[in-house]
Amino acid sequence: MFGKLIKNEFRNIGKFLLLINTIVLGMHLLSVVFEQVYNSGVFTGTIFEKIFGVFAGIYILSILAVNFIIVLVFAVRFYRKVYSVEGYLTHTLPVKKSGIYLAMLISSSVGTIITTAVSLGYPLTRVANEVLAVGKVSLKDLFMVAARYNVTGLTYFLIILGAVCSVFAAFGLLFLCISIGQNWKSHPVLGSILSYWLITTALQIFGAIAMVSLASAGIVDNFIRSIRTPGAVVNAIACWGIGIEVIGIAIMSVISVVIMKKKLNL
Repeated sequence: MFGKLIKNEFRNIGKFLLLINTIVLGMHLLSVVFEQVYNSGVFTGTIFEKIFGVFAGIYILSILAVNFIIVLVFAVRFYRKVYSVEGYLTHTLPVKKSGIYLAMLISSSVGTIITTAVSLGYPLTRVANEVLAVGKVSLKDLFMVAARYNVTGLTYFLIILGAVCSVFAAFGLLFLCISIGQNWKSHPVLGSILSYWLITTALQIFGAIAMVSLASAGIVDNFIRSIRTPGAVVNAIACWGIGIEVIGIAIMSVISVVIMKKKLNL
């Protein structure tokens, strides 16, 4: 049944993801065309420079807007499918509330990761190529230098895994705040926003206190000195971050499911 839930979620968001990523790819294609036209020198003058500048601004804003919109859409979908009138009417299948939650968490996170890769992949690649061209070095040279400091494939894998876990953690926090906000029956949206602000502020304060405490105790210095290579330091920090994110996802998921059980009578 859980597999069917996930398939159904991806089927429901499939058209939306296809549409929004097609728009993003279209913007990438237009940026290539505008760049080629600009570099060719066919169109010159202040007017055309302003046109190219306006398009560059629209291109950057569209990339940022896409990543914001997709998160907003998935947040609204979670609320509608779980806590709205539609949720009470449609959630009549004999499935666990944890299954509903996990299906939405996985589909939302994977959909966001795909869209982020499509929207940011090309611009970041272009920026990296420009930086390498200015420095007159190749990507192979950078990997060779990194390998000298024990930065291996494991390091890159841990960094990517950490980024993926951070997306899941972000949606876990978002869904948790939406769930907490339902305790304010008259203003659930305001309650969700306040919950998000309070939780993120508390986490920032706790993180700052923890870092200062660790630094004062000399734990960080001793930890870094005990590891010989920069690559090993990055690996250790990445593993530590992944562990914290996984624990955070588990805690937030449990709290959200508990609230769902109290609010829903499936």
